[in-house]
Amino acid sequence: MEIKILGARQGESRDSHFGSILVDGVLALDAGSLTGMLDLGEQARIDNVLLTHHHFDHIKDLAALGFNMMGRRQVQVWCTEEVRAAVEATVLNERVWINFFVRPTPEAPTFIHRPVEPERGFTVDGYRVRSVPVVHSLPTLGYEITSAAGGTVLFTADNGPGSAAAWATATPDLLITEVTAPNAQAAEAAQYGHLAPQLLAEELRTFRTKRGFLPRVCVVHLNPYHEAQIAAEIAALAAELAADVAVAEEGSVITVR
Repeated sequence: MEIKILGARQGESRDSHFGSILVDGVLALDAGSLTGMLDLGEQARIDNVLLTHHHFDHIKDLAALGFNMMGRRQVQVWCTEEVRAAVEATVLNERVWINFFVRPTPEAPTFIHRPVEPERGFTVDGYRVRSVPVVHSLPTLGYEITSAAGGTVLFTADNGPGSAAAWATATPDLLITEVTAPNAQAAEAAQYGHLAPQLLAEELRTFRTKRGFLPRVCVVHLNPYHEAQIAAEIAALAAELAADVAVAEEGSVITVR
């Protein structure tokens, strides 16, 4: 699998982008920066979008993707009923934009909703997918994705302390998870269902105790105002655990075999 990091930050600017990941150019995980980081031809290759939860920085570009694809092709959007309802009430609210779950026509909408339930397996375009509930400030599903060749990535999206038990139900070659705040703000991060480097270290120790190994770890969802401090603390964590743990960069590509 080719994993491309489209967005890896909690804040958005010219140099930092909301969360979104692209698998093999066709399967999107969250939609924080789907259109801002892809040209029209690249967007037209996306067949499926998996949404983890309905916070704005994970759904923002659904509005633009729907407009760009409307009348041209359909995209399957996989999420819980709660997430679909929230998306329709916000970024696809017809008082402010277009509801692509019913436009251009209810019979042939741009977005086709595919319901997802926690802890269920399903197949998406040849990939085996399993939803993994994680600890966050609202219901959130991570996704374990396995390619036909057998490589596995676990994308946790936003999650806080206590999520390692859910991570350990998977056997990922690559774990993509979040660190939102530096260690100085660890208590506040935990309060809102997020991680700081020292909290991530605790979760990784729990995972290693349960599974006997640590996968490669890619860290996303950094607050850009604290990025340098977080990156330094992640580097120290990696050395302490003797593990491959690194901060993601927008546009970087990771190969999972």
